[in-house]
Amino acid sequence: MSLVETDDPMFVEMGNQAHYTSIASILFFAWAVIVETSNENDDDDLIFDKQWRRDGFCVTNSNVAYFSSHDACFYLDTLAAIFIGYLVLKSPLGKNPNMKLANQLLMPIVLGILGHGVAHGMIALAMRQENLGSSLSDVNEKSDAQPNNEGVAVQYMLAEMTPQVLFATQVVSLAFFWITLIKLTAANIPFLQTLVMAFVAGTVQSNLVPTQLSSTFVQTTLMLIFSINQLARNEEEKDFTYATFPLIVTIPLTFVGWLESTQCAVFVRDKFYGHLIYDGFISFSLLTWYVLCYIQVTQSEDDRTTNPDTTTKDANKKKIA
Repeated sequence: MSLVETDDPMFVEMGNQAHYTSIASILFFAWAVIVETSNENDDDDLIFDKQWRRDGFCVTNSNVAYFSSHDACFYLDTLAAIFIGYLVLKSPLGKNPNMKLANQLLMPIVLGILGHGVAHGMIALAMRQENLGSSLSDVNEKSDAQPNNEGVAVQYMLAEMTPQVLFATQVVSLAFFWITLIKLTAANIPFLQTLVMAFVAGTVQSNLVPTQLSSTFVQTTLMLIFSINQLARNEEEKDFTYATFPLIVTIPLTFVGWLESTQCAVFVRDKFYGHLIYDGFISFSLLTWYVLCYIQVTQSEDDRTTNPDTTTKDANKKKIA
């Protein structure tokens, strides 16, 4: 395998195995969460951190306005999305014609980062408005105990709905939510298939997933869809960008997820500002991967310039493959 040749055939197998590993890692994490959330043993017998199980996040400074980990994630994700978007759209890196596949892969993810940050911002806003701390369960308890006028109106409207109408409303709204996310994750999936996947995901989320684990369910599902969709790419598209993305981004990200969910109270909350370690790693790993793709592309261009027969050799390799 040559790291200089962008489309070396060995990248196909390397990327395939990396994506299979990513899928296995994601499924193992999901299995552990399912087992533990259905486990009624004492907290000391469980794997995941108590706060993470309660909130779905490792939250720092939950009662400090504008400085909680949700606020920090909103700030970081917004800045990261702007910066990475600039690299893709305006910088010499993104304008290089040989970065086409990397750009196609990265740009939808940038929009996802921005949306992810906005979601954190909305959680932080709700925490400030209600002054209820970080626990989603506390939010529900206090909103029931001290409803404001808007809350009373919403509760009255929901009470007037039949269970069938309420169920349909939840599923439809979640389906639109999932359609958007799936299209950002895998834009090449046909719309009908996207619609079916969105309906299934929305139904599962609304009926089987605890509220505090909704974010984990969404992230896990999207990572699975991404890796499966990447495996389905045509072989001519499985180049350096394909092979290195799971090695630099998705596989390490699952380990960061384990770190946050199991070590929150031990050191993640105080040393790494809680969930910020997860969002921060996403942006850092994406930037690392993108810069490495650019370095590899430029080295390949230099090699082709100094060795004109490289193109002919590459063509012969593809014919043999």
